[in-house]
Amino acid sequence: MLRGLYDPDRPVFKDYLASAIRDINRQGITNLIIDLRHNTGGERELGKQLIYHLTQRQDLRDLREFVYNPKVAAYYDPKRSREIRAWYVKKFGAEPSSKQLLPTPDRPFFARITDPGSPYYVAPDRPVFSGRIIVLADQNTRSAASQLTALIQDNGWLWLWEPRPPTIQPAPAPWRPSNSPLGHPSFAASGVF
Repeated sequence: MLRGLYDPDRPVFKDYLASAIRDINRQGITNLIIDLRHNTGGERELGKQLIYHLTQRQDLRDLREFVYNPKVAAYYDPKRSREIRAWYVKKFGAEPSSKQLLPTPDRPFFARITDPGSPYYVAPDRPVFSGRIIVLADQNTRSAASQLTALIQDNGWLWLWEPRPPTIQPAPAPWRPSNSPLGHPSFAASGVF
């Protein structure tokens, strides 16, 4: 565990989320905008804590993981490496190859969030936002923030907005997406789900 990035002894983010969602629900807010533009990332499991407060769904798909070099993976995470190796041998009947992109077993989306022994645990009686969610992302959304955006988009339960890509020639008039509920000229819909 990299203590400099996340200290499980002080998991204040889940407490903040619970308080914020409780306040949002109490105020009757029905549209939530999550602005991830220029967000360079962080801890992916904290993003899952956010998602856990935004949906009751339990059928969400996670990102697909692959291992390139099992020996390197074993050095950094021996326990997970043993789990992956045992799964791989059982599934494919052979040892994992080195220097080849290898699949890993799927885990339930909220496995670490719903496990009471996990430092990322959030109680199932958490407050959950029940309105419409709009995520703002751009070419500067990176790492765990881009993974969060992909997880939300791939599971099809929000509106995703991205800034209009830069053009070589300036447009003669401000551009407005015709289907935009925001009507802001700097956003273009990349998908409505």
